[in-house]
Amino acid sequence: MYMEKCKDIKQYACQPQLCVVFYSCGIMDIHGASIWKLLALLYQRFRLFNNGSKSGLVIVADKLQLSPAMLESRLIELAHNSKMKFDFIDWIEQCNCFCDKKPRSIKIESCYEI
Repeated sequence: MYMEKCKDIKQYACQPQLCVVFYSCGIMDIHGASIWKLLALLYQRFRLFNNGSKSGLVIVADKLQLSPAMLESRLIELAHNSKMKFDFIDWIEQCNCFCDKKPRSIKIESCYEI
């Protein structure tokens, strides 16, 4: 499974101060390894923080041709296809914020770039 290959993801996922992830891959990468890495990060965070609503992230789609809605939709599709728990899929939708530029209202202390 791809998550096993991403040992460094646990390091980032377990940091409570992590609040923003920059997904700086383009539209062509939405079917590649980088989207799986983001899904693995979210899943680790979901597990480590026991499905906590405050453990969600701001996920910034950092490329113009990739909308936040497309990114969220692809992550949910991958989670469904991988037969991940409904609680996790619901957590992706309810506890994470997908946007297309850096939010001005949050202080970024710790971020992870994919």
